[in-house]
Amino acid sequence: MEPKFSFNVPSWRDRFPDELTRALKRRRMSRTRLAAHVGASPRSVNDWLAGRRFPLVIQAERLAEALEAPQLATMILEAHRVACQICGKVTIKTNRGGNAQLYCSAECKLAANNRRKRNVTILDSHLTRNRLTKHQDAVDAMCRECTLGESLCHQWQCPLRCVSPIPLSIAARREQLAAEATA
Repeated sequence: MEPKFSFNVPSWRDRFPDELTRALKRRRMSRTRLAAHVGASPRSVNDWLAGRRFPLVIQAERLAEALEAPQLATMILEAHRVACQICGKVTIKTNRGGNAQLYCSAECKLAANNRRKRNVTILDSHLTRNRLTKHQDAVDAMCRECTLGESLCHQWQCPLRCVSPIPLSIAARREQLAAEATA
């Protein structure tokens, strides 16, 4: 993640074209030769040098090898870091689509498809996490009120038991085991 305050230090996005130019000069390699080695067009290399675009993730390793500059691969991967639209987990965008939906896993993609089917839109993953935190805080407050401030729950049949942060008391756990054994 980038630092919150940069103090006018150029970010890796701003430094990439300069690093690429220096690496090309150091290796005495032409743009066309680099393009052929990486599997890109010379126009793409010109866009990279101008800072208009970044190489694809699949080109990062070949670019770093050709120029003997591993920091370029790191910068390319950083340029492709995105947060999952469902859970907010940071992942690497490897697809070519510019506006493609991005998810960290098949589960998050399935959740997004289910939300789309129900016409549920999510504004921001931070909003979702904030809502979840509020729900967790509400459950915690209800459990503490129910137990009168004790740190143990005495009701194993409580509907909030599965999400309660308060552990069961030994007596309640014995009741639960006895009830499950007779069922």
